[in-house]
Amino acid sequence: MEFLNKNKMKNIVFCIVGIVMFISILNIEYRHRKPSPEYLKAVTVLFYSNIPEIKRNNKIIQASIQKYATGTIIAKTKRFSVVLTNAHVLKNKEMKVVIGKNKYDVFIIRIYPKIDLATAVVLGDLKNKQSIKGISLNSLLFSEKVYSMGNYKGYGYFYTEGNYSGSFPNGKINGELFNLPGSYGCSGSGIFNKDGKLVGIFTAVPYIGNSGIIDTNKSFSIGVYEINRVIKNLLK
Repeated sequence: MEFLNKNKMKNIVFCIVGIVMFISILNIEYRHRKPSPEYLKAVTVLFYSNIPEIKRNNKIIQASIQKYATGTIIAKTKRFSVVLTNAHVLKNKEMKVVIGKNKYDVFIIRIYPKIDLATAVVLGDLKNKQSIKGISLNSLLFSEKVYSMGNYKGYGYFYTEGNYSGSFPNGKINGELFNLPGSYGCSGSGIFNKDGKLVGIFTAVPYIGNSGIIDTNKSFSIGVYEINRVIKNLLK
């Protein structure tokens, strides 16, 4: 009888150890879960435009300028895609989406200058692209991991990881601040949580105090509730 009790206790101990190990593995997977760079690239489009030089009296008064930015695909069909980006990006009406050697025309749906958001239609079937998995309205936790893909300085797809820093009102816009590298060209890029859901749209790089020097290790984002309102307006 004592032998049976010992075996029973041993089995119980092994069972408990197994359960603890299983839970630990699940916790490790949960902590390390994140959207793949391939997914972020698939939901991201790159904007480019060339502003020609301006001449006056046969003198160049402004050299040609290349502009670049980013957009996030919120809906896609074989004929067109709906993209979310910044209002200041689409002030330049010459913007086109470039994928490889192909250029796609962009048509503005609506601009929201007060919150620096805009929606647009990109005509054509964007190969190897998809829409986002959705948006997350859950409050971000301090230091929560976030992920992004932007057109960093016009060099193409640039993958970054960072952390949520907290709410950060920027003038009239209530947004979020992230410890996430960003620079010119990242405007309009989506910021995602570990589940690949949208939690913000990059809009600006803050300054370091009053120095006039930009802090490229931080990113300012439009809040997700503003984004949700803009997306809902598409359905009206």
